[in-house]
Amino acid sequence: MKRSTLFIAVAGMIAGVVVALLQFGALVALAPQVIRGQVPAVQVGEIVGGDWALPLLGAVAGVIAGWLALRGATDGPIWRGLRAGAAAGAGIFIGVTLAFAGLLAMLGADPAVQEFIRMSEPHPEARLAPAAIPWLGGVVGALLGLFAGGKSLLAAILGGLVVDLLHERRVDGAPHPAH
Repeated sequence: MKRSTLFIAVAGMIAGVVVALLQFGALVALAPQVIRGQVPAVQVGEIVGGDWALPLLGAVAGVIAGWLALRGATDGPIWRGLRAGAAAGAGIFIGVTLAFAGLLAMLGADPAVQEFIRMSEPHPEARLAPAAIPWLGGVVGALLGLFAGGKSLLAAILGGLVVDLLHERRVDGAPHPAH
């Protein structure tokens, strides 16, 4: 693996962690207050916003990575932009998965959340142990992170592909060799 590809993947991972923490960190911080009834749940939904930030990050990262990979290139291996976009998307995928797992594990460690989860089960013998709730939160967070990171990975690959196709048309005006 080239050093630039590794750099792109690490930058994508850092960006994925930062965006996931910014977008969903408020949700984790406010969830115990919502459970206690101190903050209306409607306000939390307005703070978190839509599900557009991570795929947008993926698309922008894919375009930037593809452009950096093709900058000044007139020949070389085909699909270089697509591969650079995939490296950036893979970094975002890993970063978002780690961020979601960490956020939900921290949420599960909050005593108010643990009590809420334990009391939601009507049968006392079937209630989870308090020590298992943070682990369960981490596993659920990782699964949610895989889904959200997967959308970002696909968006980054598409961004790199668009740059690659536009670059191949621009260099010599002829169609891409793979067409």
